Amino acid sequence: MKTQKERGFIGAIISIITALILIQVVFKFDIVGLLKSPDFGEIVVYIKKFAVLIWEKFLVLPASFLWNDIFIDIIWKITKEGFELLKDWVDKNQN
Repeated sequence: MKTQKERGFIGAIISIITALILIQVVFKFDIVGLLKSPDFGEIVVYIKKFAVLIWEKFLVLPASFLWNDIFIDIIWKITKEGFELLKDWVDKNQN
């Protein structure tokens, strides 16, 4: 039996393929020609450079702060408390 995550991934792929087929049929748009064109490659490179620039200039510091100082601290605290509760329960019920 497939998990919910696997069904979601397969569903997303099917949805993307269906959307591309509908775009091609309804708008008479040549998707394969677009993907093969040299302009498309240049656009992808430009978008990648733009995303990296935005990440490095504006997002890396706030994201690092959120990840290291907030998210990891919360997870570490919850995990530590959970293991302490589990240890206490095992010690109490061992005898």
